[in-house]
Amino acid sequence: MKKALQGYDGHAVLLEIAEENHYRLQEHALTFNGKSLYTVGAESYRKGIGISDFTWNHTTLWALKADKKWTYLQNFFSLDHVQKQIGLIKEQFGDEVLIHIEWLRDRGSLVPAGLPLVKYESKERLYEIIEFFNEIGASVNDPHTYLLGAGGWDLQLESIANKKKENDPYNLLNQEKMPTQDAIKQMVN
Repeated sequence: MKKALQGYDGHAVLLEIAEENHYRLQEHALTFNGKSLYTVGAESYRKGIGISDFTWNHTTLWALKADKKWTYLQNFFSLDHVQKQIGLIKEQFGDEVLIHIEWLRDRGSLVPAGLPLVKYESKERLYEIIEFFNEIGASVNDPHTYLLGAGGWDLQLESIANKKKENDPYNLLNQEKMPTQDAIKQMVN
């Protein structure tokens, strides 16, 4: 797999499908001028490097091997507007932001989730990019903060704070990682 992707400079879709459906995939890809670059038969599945070693945050690890200036975001695109959102991001940032989407099922709904790669230039620039994502509805969960609640996750902080008080009555663990809602608003604005 790694050798199949070396030197490849284009869009890629990484799929794990049943072997008997490969011909249908090839036919469908041809309608978009696509092709199958690499196939692993069922007898070799999960022996050596697999497709999943190039997905989710493995993508960031591979990018970092090539260039230490890459970092990543965690975001969710809108199912109804994902193509428009990607177009706006590419128009605004070009190759400074590389799009990576994984399709998830959450509570029965299909969700386009992303771990886009961002060429890191400065903290200010990174947060300009995050702000743009949020403005177009491609909400970002900021992986660049250690503060619970400041990264964009809906973490039910009140419930977590209550559990922390129960398990850590002397506040010895993870001090200052649970800021108040007002402090969070000041940090992200």
